[in-house]
Amino acid sequence: MDKRKRVSSSSIKRRKYFTSWFTLVFIYFFLKITGIDGFWFWFSWIGGILLFFWNLKLSKVEFTQNKVYFDNKEFDYESIIDINSIEINQVEFFIFKTNSDKFSERYFTTEFGEIGILGVIKLFLKSIKSEEIPQIEFFQLLKDKSKIDWRKFKKH
Repeated sequence: MDKRKRVSSSSIKRRKYFTSWFTLVFIYFFLKITGIDGFWFWFSWIGGILLFFWNLKLSKVEFTQNKVYFDNKEFDYESIIDINSIEINQVEFFIFKTNSDKFSERYFTTEFGEIGILGVIKLFLKSIKSEEIPQIEFFQLLKDKSKIDWRKFKKH
């Protein structure tokens, strides 16, 4: 059995279980203190609720040579049919679409982990193989094995 490599950010759990709830609590107290009413009141609540669900939907992504795991749910590379990216506050999120029949298993969002300062130092000191940076290896496997039409892939 191949060892799983993680490509999602290590902050997924923090975003999922702390930031999502903190957003709603912060908006509640902010609106109570400022006394904002009308359009901006509802606009803030709707935005906060959307951000809450966005953070809850983030998934941990791991992969092996033959499978992709979204929150420990196993998928073949062939079942990934589309990918999109969104940048919010200089953080890039990826949305994966699978061919699953269940709606809850059709879309997965994630934030990829950073290479980090040690990875950047390795890049400058020696030539490294793509296997040493999991994101590069993951995208190469996606390109080779998935059913994604890469000509349509747009970075938003």
